Amino acid sequence: MTAALEFHGVHKSFDGNPALVDAFFTAERGEVHALLGENGAGKSTLMNIACGLYSPDHGEVKVNGEAVAIPGPLAANSLGIGMVHQHFKLVENMTVAENVAFCHMASVARESLIQVRKRIGEASREIGFEIDPDRRIDTLSVSEQQRTEIIKVMMGGADILILDEPTAVLTDEESTRLLDQLKSFAQMGKCVILITHKLREVFSHADKVTVMRAGETVAAGRDPGELSPTDLSRLMVGEAADSDSLEPRAGGEIVLELKNVSAKRANGATALDDLSIALHAGQVYGLAGVGGNGQTELAEILMGLRQMESGEFMLGGELLKKPSPRRLRSRGVKTIPAERYIYGLAGDLSVMDNFVVSHLADRTFGNAAWINRRAILRGTQKAIQEYEILGAGPVTRARLLSGGNAQKLVLAREMSGESTVLLAHSPTRGLDVRACAAVHEYLREACKRDVAILLISEDLDEVLAVSDRIGVINRGRLVGEFDSPADRDEIGHLMVGHA
Repeated sequence: MTAALEFHGVHKSFDGNPALVDAFFTAERGEVHALLGENGAGKSTLMNIACGLYSPDHGEVKVNGEAVAIPGPLAANSLGIGMVHQHFKLVENMTVAENVAFCHMASVARESLIQVRKRIGEASREIGFEIDPDRRIDTLSVSEQQRTEIIKVMMGGADILILDEPTAVLTDEESTRLLDQLKSFAQMGKCVILITHKLREVFSHADKVTVMRAGETVAAGRDPGELSPTDLSRLMVGEAADSDSLEPRAGGEIVLELKNVSAKRANGATALDDLSIALHAGQVYGLAGVGGNGQTELAEILMGLRQMESGEFMLGGELLKKPSPRRLRSRGVKTIPAERYIYGLAGDLSVMDNFVVSHLADRTFGNAAWINRRAILRGTQKAIQEYEILGAGPVTRARLLSGGNAQKLVLAREMSGESTVLLAHSPTRGLDVRACAAVHEYLREACKRDVAILLISEDLDEVLAVSDRIGVINRGRLVGEFDSPADRDEIGHLMVGHA
């Protein structure tokens, strides 16, 4: 049988960092093919090549057995490829019918809204969806918006349907219903590719599974029935790598503690579920987990950007009712955020302004009446040199820095000065090997100053190498805690086995 979609020897890099390395993949019609892997494994990058958002640096893409170039989404659409992205591409103040019509307005055969509504109804009935074409997107539930995205790509003629983490924000019941519908879609002779990290979905609905890790294909087109959850977990997270692990530290007194914390996402779904965690002075607590399991919401609570639904926030033995960013920073809680351009930097301000902004309140460089600009300049120049922020001068705008160097600027600011707690959320994202090693050394040095560190990372090697104590988060719950050195396989299983 001729495969619907194939990749052979595909390479792709961004800013010199490889995202795909000799990746290969084959999916056929009539099957649900699960593409499995941790966040950052290369799954979405590979499928974004299929839908025309990226072009491969090297390698070959085939559709229906023929080698093709896919210069953009319209070309992908003409080849029968449709992708439902993890973050929906819908205009919220438009109706379902208007969104569908807007998406396909570049096609030759334009339709009236009446015709579009009729075709939405036909497509919905074909695969068992219920969707009102006259409802505005901002009045729909998340699952209804997802149905709209699927209808949208189906009406574009897609017979190769790619879904990126489609159940990430759905309830268990909604997830099962959607997966059942996708199975029916495949049985109609279509090809369904399910990008996921959830083993439960692989074993319940997938006909084949391909596993990626660190941009490479490590298992291709396997029958899930021939693999155990332990086998898939090990394929996803890999074997233990040789690393310069720390001698585990017992840690001092508890500096920050969250007790029975619950929080919701903007759509009302549960993000954190009765989570408790304690950070000790002079110790790194590594939180391992696949992205999307509550890490972002936890980080926002610790930054004072999100309020808890319930639970207690204890800092230095004091109960904080509504911790704000200003109050937390004044108490020595520093942050290396995952989204550096949203929470970490003001892109249009200079490197010097970004470096000094968090030091104004502690009077390191003067006070409100008088600021020592020369001291600020010297401090910025020293940080640029020590942290090797390439391409940066004191007056360089932060948005002109590469991703890795922007992260180094955030590190330089947050690592300087006095602190009691350091939240490091994906601190090495976008950094090269040498820079990653330097970040880990900075964390070690901070521990020597009795700083309590929470390291949130989707890189299990990083968590294992740096942490004194390790927690595993899954679906907003803390499902396991370990003292270092910890068993990699057991942690990997907890990360993905019940997701």
